[in-house]
Amino acid sequence: MLNVSQKNSRHENVKLVCGALSNEFSSAAVRLCVLTRDAHRGGSWMTSLVRALQERLSAVEGAVVQVCSVELAESDRALLPQRGAPQCDLLVNRVSDAAPPATAKKAAAILRVCELHGIPVINGAHCFGVGNNKMLHHQVLSAGVRAQ
Repeated sequence: MLNVSQKNSRHENVKLVCGALSNEFSSAAVRLCVLTRDAHRGGSWMTSLVRALQERLSAVEGAVVQVCSVELAESDRALLPQRGAPQCDLLVNRVSDAAPPATAKKAAAILRVCELHGIPVINGAHCFGVGNNKMLHHQVLSAGVRAQ
């Protein structure tokens, strides 16, 4: 389990994720999908994350880092094929808890589909669900429960 936390700086969290990726995918081609809202595709945090992931995976032949828009996911047949598992080896969720409800629901479904197919997800459905519900978020933090 990665020790990605709010106590770390964003840069430290990116380094943790990238370090785990280079170790896990050292010898095989990998497709890493970064899920985000279409409005955030070109944002500085997103471009920095993609650049860091690409640099970390540069030694992996055939490695691809792809930004996937949650709003356009239904047309991405690699991410959401009609049948079978999504065609990615790791999904990094960067959809904000401030996303409109319809977008948040779609993001939660994509995260869960990937998890059901055994695809590792960073900031997965459980974490995303806690973050999107203020009452649940408060209860988890108040109870001292560790969110995954």
